[in-house]
Amino acid sequence: MDARRTALETVREWRAEIERAVGAGATSSLAVVLSRDDTGHAYLVKVLDVHPCLGKVAGRRLMAGLGLAPRTRIGEMAPGDVQSVVSACRCGRG
Repeated sequence: MDARRTALETVREWRAEIERAVGAGATSSLAVVLSRDDTGHAYLVKVLDVHPCLGKVAGRRLMAGLGLAPRTRIGEMAPGDVQSVVSACRCGRG
């Protein structure tokens, strides 16, 4: 039972990270969202989907153009990848 409780707590923490990332992606700049320590488990695509300057199609095209896999997690991104994503978003909220 202890292993189950631990697993459920881990999933709860991951879901909270995803919610924070998506919420921040809709209201903050990409640079801020991608540099936060509390959003590492979220997929990049989820943040790009809700970003006001991108959305689903443009966000996925951006990732494909940069060679980023669809299941790239924010915490797994190299600093160069973060900078590439921020630079490729050519709006005032990049």
